[in-house]
Amino acid sequence: MKIRIFINSSFESDSIGMDNNTLIFYFKSIESYKNFRNTFSLNKEFEDDLEIHYKLTEIIEDLNISQFKKKFKRVKPIVRYYNSNQELANIDIPIIIDLSTLSFNEKLAILTDPKADKENLFFMDEYTTGEYITLNEMIEMYQNILLDCEIIRKNNFSITETLYFIYSKYKERIYKEEGKREKSSISRSLNQIMKRDNIVCVGYSNYLNAIASILNIPVFPLSWTDASNPNSGHQENIAIINDPKYDIKGIFTIDITWDSKRNADDEEYQNNIKHFLVPAQKDLLEKTKKRLVLPVDNIYYSAIYKYQRYKRFNESNVPNAILWDNKRIAFNAFNKLHQILGLPPIKGDCDLEIEINKIKKLGTVRIPEETLKNIINSVTPKSEEELDTILQTSYHYITPKERLFSLLLAKRK
Repeated sequence: MKIRIFINSSFESDSIGMDNNTLIFYFKSIESYKNFRNTFSLNKEFEDDLEIHYKLTEIIEDLNISQFKKKFKRVKPIVRYYNSNQELANIDIPIIIDLSTLSFNEKLAILTDPKADKENLFFMDEYTTGEYITLNEMIEMYQNILLDCEIIRKNNFSITETLYFIYSKYKERIYKEEGKREKSSISRSLNQIMKRDNIVCVGYSNYLNAIASILNIPVFPLSWTDASNPNSGHQENIAIINDPKYDIKGIFTIDITWDSKRNADDEEYQNNIKHFLVPAQKDLLEKTKKRLVLPVDNIYYSAIYKYQRYKRFNESNVPNAILWDNKRIAFNAFNKLHQILGLPPIKGDCDLEIEINKIKKLGTVRIPEETLKNIINSVTPKSEEELDTILQTSYHYITPKERLFSLLLAKRK
């Protein structure tokens, strides 16, 4: 049996859970954890999800208490929802501080705190993908990211130019999985992919997310599940873009993995931008054809899902309280997208059917060809011929047949 330990000040009591063959302990404070660790009282009570209380003897059952102690002490607890006001100086046990929920400036405040430089403290965040590392490793990881941010700032890149800079730099990395006996973090954790040549989809995505986060660009991971294998899937990025320089407002995906260099001899990847700034609805069609399951854990698809849930309730004649609560949830999700895109907020008496169509339309925005050329050229200067070749790989490229059809349609109108 494996053991995992979490410490979270939002917990009201010490509790316990089970996930497959893993026993998970949740402590409400570091002191509560330390008291248990020091005493291992067999009468110590833990609460489960149903608020039923169990004594330690009932939990470990046939496990030898001395074996349990050894196992428990070998596991480093993870402090979740850590904040910069929490005292570092008094932590005198091996512990992992999870910075995942913090802004970059909040992380920086902790990482540069002299009290954080202790041998018993380890760190992790959303970009280390389950790997915990030392303070020096975490600082080095962010220093490498900040070097790229500095290049972006010096060049005064716009939002779309910044995304192209990151995309074009990291698609030069050849996709390479970790070995069978190696940890999965080797090809996913930002700390690892900066040190070695292993990288998979989560690694590409982490890199883009990390830089975008520091620069306050609304980019989020987009995780798809394989319909035939729930334990497998794919990760890319979704960007909510409001770029006044190019007058672009819309929701797009960026899949560095699918456009990355295939092998040492591959040179074609340089002229391919097929999965750069793909309209979200176009991306959905492609991913669905690959039998990938629609994700609902991100700001865009979550808003659509919340509307669909409201619509189902509306058609099922549920009590008004439930219906209005779900309408409010969908309404708030729509307004969150509007806020990021710089659009006027919608009002409470709006027609959600009209608003959802506007939301979906944001995922179909087509970028003019000349605009896309200018974005590329501002980051990686190219000849007109090269730009034409690159553009033909994009979803935004209008084929001669489409152009002719548009002209005929315009004449009819």
